[in-house]
Amino acid sequence: MKINVGVIGLGWWGPKLLRNVRFHPGVGTVIGCDLDPIRRRSAEDEYQVRTMDNPLEVVHNPTIEAIVVATPPMTHYEIARGGLEHGKHVLLTKPPTLTVAELVDLIRISEQRKRVLMLDSAFVYASPTGKIKELLLENGFQTPTSVHSFRHGNDLHFHHIERLQNTMIRNGIDVVEDLLFHDLALLTYLFQEKFRLGSIRRFYNLHPSLCDTAIIELESDHFPIHLSLSWTLPERKRQLLLFLPGHYLLFDDLRETGKLRRFTFEDKAEEEIPYDSKEPLSREIDHFISCILNGHTPLTGGAFMLQVMELYDRIRHAKT
Repeated sequence: MKINVGVIGLGWWGPKLLRNVRFHPGVGTVIGCDLDPIRRRSAEDEYQVRTMDNPLEVVHNPTIEAIVVATPPMTHYEIARGGLEHGKHVLLTKPPTLTVAELVDLIRISEQRKRVLMLDSAFVYASPTGKIKELLLENGFQTPTSVHSFRHGNDLHFHHIERLQNTMIRNGIDVVEDLLFHDLALLTYLFQEKFRLGSIRRFYNLHPSLCDTAIIELESDHFPIHLSLSWTLPERKRQLLLFLPGHYLLFDDLRETGKLRRFTFEDKAEEEIPYDSKEPLSREIDHFISCILNGHTPLTGGAFMLQVMELYDRIRHAKT
């Protein structure tokens, strides 16, 4: 049995999801959707898929059994709700909705209709992340002494300011709304902890009311967490650093190989920790299709999304 899938939104992230959906062995027909004719033509040429310009055509299409929603966040709720009400399974990019109430409503409908509702979270499905979880669980759960995450885009050099102006700033999205959900999803997956906001500091270098850099301190009952988010700091970073008794684990996603390493303090030894090389989005789409076919609850399903969304909502609305 194969699942017919519609991918709605073909901007920055959508084509990456479309590629993994298009070539998945469990997927049959694939339809792309975007308002922009240039994006539609690009998808048609590169992936040989039919495209549409109206999301409602995909949502109402009786042959489409699942939708992937990669549109701006303010449109997620309406599209996802329509999809669920028309009996479709839904994969949502982050943040899944603008409010906790919207997400609660989507979870309610998905449960009533017995449909999969799942968060797109590439870092949760990355092989090094799974390996970290496995290492933490060895010999009982190892509790970190501290956790640090650095998510710096260096967009001024790497993408140039037009990308920020034409996407994030135009849509009224700041760096916290753009990047924080990644970290909170990762932390929620790795640790059975309730996190609290300690402090947040915002910096405004590009726009007077939309911060481009933020430093966030979280607290738990067992260890502190430092999060650094930026579009504008001049070095690209995608690092998760876990200090543990006698050693640390470093997940450096920008390395081509050896993304996960362990450094032991006493003998100053550094070792690469092996993991499988499968692409995170491929693993994620595998999981989505498997949950649909087998009736399983997704790893990043409704309860997971709600836990992340409640903390995300508190942080983004917190005063500096």
